[in-house]
Amino acid sequence: GLGTMVEILCSALQQGSYLNGLWGRDADGKAAPYRLGHFFLAINIDFFTEIDEFKRISTDICQQLQQSRKLPGRDRIWVAGEKEYEKEQEVRSIGIPINPNLAANIRSIQDELKIKIIAL
Repeated sequence: GLGTMVEILCSALQQGSYLNGLWGRDADGKAAPYRLGHFFLAINIDFFTEIDEFKRISTDICQQLQQSRKLPGRDRIWVAGEKEYEKEQEVRSIGIPINPNLAANIRSIQDELKIKIIAL
């Protein structure tokens, strides 16, 4: 239900590609451009409820989900945005990881231009 609603909002409103049209292939399997649609929704929470009450209920929902029974071998249930938040905190703390090939390319460009923007 919810997935279908999102598909309709992201395609029908913009006349964008949908379902199999999002594969980027034509009927023969050849690469084909597709019209990717987007949908953004802004909700003024104050029109529905008090912000503090919204936050209280949202927090309670997340906590109840996290405290649910876990699958065997699992010690945690993640809620939406939690992994991304933890990754952001890690990056803010230790920096953005750069793979060795990219680091070598950056060093090469810095050497060629005789500049030092970042230490690698």
